[in-house]
Amino acid sequence: MSLEDAKKVTAKLAKTEYLPPPRSIKDVTEILDGKRAESLADIERLRVTADAVPPDTTDATELFDFYRLRADAAQLVGRSGQQIADLQVAIEHGRESFAAGRTKAEAFGRVLTGAASAQWQVGSMLKSKVLLDEAMSVAGRSEFPESEQLINLILLTQYHLFRDDLDKAERSLDTANESWAKEAKNRPYWPVEAWDEMQSQFFSTEAKLLSASGKLEEAEVLHRKAIENFRRHKDVPNKETHLIPKLNLRVYLWYLAALGNNLVRQGRPVEAEINWREIIAESVRGFGRYSNVTADAATGLARALLEQGRFDDAETLAETTLEIWQTIQAPPSSVSLQQTRRLLTDIWILQEDWLGASRMFAEIEQGLADDPESRQRLLDQNPGYALTLMNSGQAEHARNVLTLAYETKRNSLGQKHQETAELGALYATVVQAAGEKEKALALYQATVPILLSRSRRSTGNLGAVYERRLALILEGYIGLLADLYLENTAQPAAGEYRSRAFQLADQARGRVVQAALDKSAARAAAKDPGAAELMRREQDAVHQIGALYGLLSDHMTQAADEQDPKVIQDLRVRIDQLRGARAALMEAIEAKLPEYAALVNPKAPDLETARSHLLDDEALLSVFVGRQRSFVWAIGRAGAPEFAAVAMGSGEIKQKVDQIRASLNPKAGTLGEIPPFDVMTAHELYARLLRPVEAAWRSRRHLVVVSHRALGYLPFAVFPTRPIAQPAARQPLFSEYRDVPWLVRDHSITVLPSVASLGTLRRMPPGAPDRRAFAGFADPVFSPDQVQVVSATDDDIGKSSYASLGLRGLPVRLRGLGKAEKIEKQTSAGLSVLPPLPDTRREVNQIAQVLRADPGRDVFVGKAASEVQVKTMDLSDYKVVAFATHGLVPGDLDGLVQPALALSAPEVVGGDQDGLLTMGEVLGLRLDADWLVLSACNSGAGEGAGAEAISGLGRAFFYAGARSLLVSNWPVETTSARLLTTTLFRNQSASPGVGRAELLRRAMIEIIDGAGYKDPASGKTVFSYAHPIFWAPFTIVGNGSVD
Repeated sequence: MSLEDAKKVTAKLAKTEYLPPPRSIKDVTEILDGKRAESLADIERLRVTADAVPPDTTDATELFDFYRLRADAAQLVGRSGQQIADLQVAIEHGRESFAAGRTKAEAFGRVLTGAASAQWQVGSMLKSKVLLDEAMSVAGRSEFPESEQLINLILLTQYHLFRDDLDKAERSLDTANESWAKEAKNRPYWPVEAWDEMQSQFFSTEAKLLSASGKLEEAEVLHRKAIENFRRHKDVPNKETHLIPKLNLRVYLWYLAALGNNLVRQGRPVEAEINWREIIAESVRGFGRYSNVTADAATGLARALLEQGRFDDAETLAETTLEIWQTIQAPPSSVSLQQTRRLLTDIWILQEDWLGASRMFAEIEQGLADDPESRQRLLDQNPGYALTLMNSGQAEHARNVLTLAYETKRNSLGQKHQETAELGALYATVVQAAGEKEKALALYQATVPILLSRSRRSTGNLGAVYERRLALILEGYIGLLADLYLENTAQPAAGEYRSRAFQLADQARGRVVQAALDKSAARAAAKDPGAAELMRREQDAVHQIGALYGLLSDHMTQAADEQDPKVIQDLRVRIDQLRGARAALMEAIEAKLPEYAALVNPKAPDLETARSHLLDDEALLSVFVGRQRSFVWAIGRAGAPEFAAVAMGSGEIKQKVDQIRASLNPKAGTLGEIPPFDVMTAHELYARLLRPVEAAWRSRRHLVVVSHRALGYLPFAVFPTRPIAQPAARQPLFSEYRDVPWLVRDHSITVLPSVASLGTLRRMPPGAPDRRAFAGFADPVFSPDQVQVVSATDDDIGKSSYASLGLRGLPVRLRGLGKAEKIEKQTSAGLSVLPPLPDTRREVNQIAQVLRADPGRDVFVGKAASEVQVKTMDLSDYKVVAFATHGLVPGDLDGLVQPALALSAPEVVGGDQDGLLTMGEVLGLRLDADWLVLSACNSGAGEGAGAEAISGLGRAFFYAGARSLLVSNWPVETTSARLLTTTLFRNQSASPGVGRAELLRRAMIEIIDGAGYKDPASGKTVFSYAHPIFWAPFTIVGNGSVD
């Protein structure tokens, strides 16, 4: 289910509108601070009950009641071990009391089913089944046996799901559904609340069965039905004798939690966040801060935030949860406490806080000293634990752990299971560090292809934490191949090492982008219903395979005497059948829809394939930035490829890029506040990264660049190609930069999101010759109270007296700077916080004029720059399409999980659109554009995850039919940006045979060497545009050549 579809389903079921969550968790922490004293008093009462001494009696009924209530108290303070022990004693006395007719079947049966549930979650599967069988027998002796047995059939289904036995779970649920259908005749005799609870149990159980089979979207619908069916009963007081307070509210929150977990598994963590926020609010209202329900809810929200990359917020909530468990005095062996600690280790691993992760793993180890089975699951077979050991100076310990874990997984799950492969690949990094390169190579070769296969994913190995571990594995493999190449350049295998590393770098760079595209592609990319169905079935097969792999792994981690060979065989047969079906579907897709296949399952080209896509005067530069080293490949259409391993890691490169960008993305209000451009640091990057491979690119005029990490938000055009001292200031202001030997002086530059995209773009046919020239969208209205200042661009620098201000005091308008400043200050941000962009109207109108377009027909400004306008008009009829608006990356606005372009707000234009043209929606557009211009604030390169997000937006536009994107790398200065874009398109009109990248290069040179900004009154140059902040904000992404 897509985000848009999910909004509609939620609105229909809940009768409320979808509201994205705030950008911060300040409101959540304030809620969690509520009802501290009250909940502490409740916990103390529960602790007293859990510590109570049994009564001095032999009365079986009295002892039955005492132990079942003490078990309830133990559960509520996190003592799962005591809960199971007390339930067992209660059952022993209950049997005697039930046989004597003093305890009703209903009461005794509920204790049996409660004990069975506790056993399968934290105890013994075999004991759980025995208890369920006994509960079924007791239910048959109740006043209403058929009704009483219904809940046992549901619990039996859930038991089989915990056992990973899908076949028996399906049969058990079928039996339960038949009984439930027969029970319809007795509905008038059921209390409304009891009937609705039973119906919700059926919805929820079927949803769990669907989820276990990988049918997450179908399961979501049933989870939502369970919630809505029971919502009206959530505050009804207990009608039976329970120590557990507000049982209905707990059941309701249990349904919500199941939905939250489902949404996280679907890769929709923002919607999961909405869900977990509701659970926390309801839990604190009902039970206070110090409650196991509140603690579990905070853990769920922290996991959803982690999957969004909001590590600080996730850490805050996880530490809050830990404090709750410690205050409740949950025992060290508590499963919930250990899960919270495990979550903290995941967060710290993602932040590379190896010391913090190491300390927390030590606490887990101490807490599990008497629980070898949990220790094996949470430590010995946990890839994160091994990774932490490796990075905290315990390499030998890591090797011992991985040796045993890899062998264990290989024997139980087989060589080709993803979890086995990951442990094997981590083992490869350990032996690689020990200098055993050949052994490491063999391990990488056996495991990495499995880790990169879409059809071998396990749902237990998805998400941000897994992706981080995989990134470290791929980096290690690339480093090993680089070393083997450099040590054996004269050997026949050397070329293969270099080429394989080149392929892996392309796959490693695009993992985050690929995941985002994969989620949106099938829904948005299909151009006809038949194709959409084919795509959907292929993606469903991938999800189902992953779910079954996860079940197989879960089952194999159970104790040997609790494993069922029939379950294992059934799961393996299902996996093989689905993999065969998925392969057939993918074959059909590749034949009928090659563009879609390349989008969701791109094949990284080797060096020779990449070379074949280059033109004679082009060279490809591919850069991969690792933690300790970086790697650079350079190839031309002819000649030997060049390769270099550079002793610069991601930290050093980021520090240097940030230093250079300080003068390109300043918060400057005047010309004097624009810092000098750091030419020496820029040249250092050039000398260390590009010069070692210049033999392959120096003689080519056109460079095609695939960069990585921090280098993705620094255009290579600003690299000086010779050593140069910082130029002294001179008049006109900034004119000293005209003498800098910029790389752009001699080379045009095109950027690609991946090497694989080069072949896709080169295969695109030329556009239709009869297309219209231009369509432009500018200056959207983001809130009803925004005033559109149409004439604002007439005052580009301001009309203040130059004499009174002084030259360096002249105001400079950096378009979109206010957007960043306003968003940074907000804890909650919607479209209304975005500042207007009135100067963009003049820009798109001037481009329209240069291209001889009709502004009245083809330019859409103000309210007309709307999402509906974009989606309903035929954009495939235009050669150039421009969006002069804010570019947004995930997290900029509440609930934003994809990169997007901001258009007019729905409060202004009406309708049911949200005013955001997201990556998923871009995939559904139909374009035939030679140029897609994004002259927005910082649309070309966000930092960190934002850079990868914008790369995804670019790939989405390419799939939609754009051949090249012109994007901005920082908040652009209005007059120079308008001059550059109009110069570019004027030159194209004059020289239609010149490539797009060369046209941009020439426009940049004209800006650098031109007169600069002139005083409108006197005609004298006020300042030069030779500083890169003016001439270098735009980059071409895509096909920079002539079609």
